[in-house]
Amino acid sequence: ASFTADIADERARIAAILDATAPDRLGVRVLIPRLRGLEDSSRHWSVWMTLDHLRIVHEAVGRVMRSLADGVAPGRAASTADVKPSATVDGGVALPYERSCDDILATIAATAATSSRARHAHPWFGPLDVRGWHALVGMHLGIHRRQVEAILART
Repeated sequence: ASFTADIADERARIAAILDATAPDRLGVRVLIPRLRGLEDSSRHWSVWMTLDHLRIVHEAVGRVMRSLADGVAPGRAASTADVKPSATVDGGVALPYERSCDDILATIAATAATSSRARHAHPWFGPLDVRGWHALVGMHLGIHRRQVEAILART
């Protein structure tokens, strides 16, 4: 429950930031200082790019969690290269990002009671089970919420 609460909290914080920000600032790519947990290759993004990345990650994590809940480790290794955003993404990403948040929460609810011991390796954290991937979602949102704040502090 605390992992899901973390997701809801970070999602709400990102939504509040978006609501309080002029849309023209959200598409500006800004080079930010290195943040803990953020790859150097992710430091020159816009807010829209950050939301696109979160959307891609939520979709990928959802697929991994559903597979693990079925007792099957996904065959393809998780890769940070696979979750890079489009450089040309715009405000049209806002709704797909929100849907991805809804979808990952639905996946979490559907897989929470799994007894599967299947694991899939995260590129940084190693093999994780369903619960480990669940825990990662809120932490990941928090890293990128701080990224959004850093981007907007420089626009």
